[in-house]
Amino acid sequence: MSVTRTKCLSKGLGWAAFFCIAIVPCTAQEKGTIQSWSPSEAAARPTPDNPQLEIAPGVLLPEKGMVWILDRTENQSHLERIYLSEARVNRHLAENVVRAQFLVLRMSSEIDLNGTAAKLRLSSKTPIIFVHKSEEDEEESQSPANSKGVLAHYVLLHLRVADDRRVICTFTAWQLGIKPGRHEDVVKVLTEELTGQWLKITPKQALPDGEYIVTRWPDDKKQYESHVYDFGVGTPINGPLTSPSTWHAADSK
Repeated sequence: MSVTRTKCLSKGLGWAAFFCIAIVPCTAQEKGTIQSWSPSEAAARPTPDNPQLEIAPGVLLPEKGMVWILDRTENQSHLERIYLSEARVNRHLAENVVRAQFLVLRMSSEIDLNGTAAKLRLSSKTPIIFVHKSEEDEEESQSPANSKGVLAHYVLLHLRVADDRRVICTFTAWQLGIKPGRHEDVVKVLTEELTGQWLKITPKQALPDGEYIVTRWPDDKKQYESHVYDFGVGTPINGPLTSPSTWHAADSK
């Protein structure tokens, strides 16, 4: 995935306007509070010198597709392709307008996906994810400093189901000038470099039923990635879930 475009929130007068205005395009040099950069799917494919990888007995990584996941059903391993989805910004306009009348209340906005469940459902609680990095990703990972100024790494995020959407992360800010922060539920994984510019991402523990995404997540707490790869484990949950406590446990840096 490479940095192809950037979005940011325009600055408003005060924290209330900050969370209530619309997203407008801006360059990476412009100052913004929440920025988004997006990937491309240009990547080198297997050649005679770079053969396809066998990731399970009789299972080869395909030549097309950027993100694949190894599922297991009835003792049979099989690959499923994860397709790209577009995240959106939910500013909670009405709530933040009311909160703006008070000086000490926290205001928030969310990055979410439409719908309460991903189309791709997995049976295995221990799936293995394979990501084919682009040439730009490879160059950035080998560079001691990212010349574009956007440091990021691949992550697996557990999403929260709320009403008719899946919440990827929450941005919060306070009117009294306290630093804004980004909060998400990061799943602990083991990431391995494979040949042919492939990454292997393995959860360290069995995944509970729920909604997940794989994406190249910015290290900067003021940014987010709008292009994500979503999937679900088990049967979709009908009712909304409470917010994971880990989203509010860590202070932003």
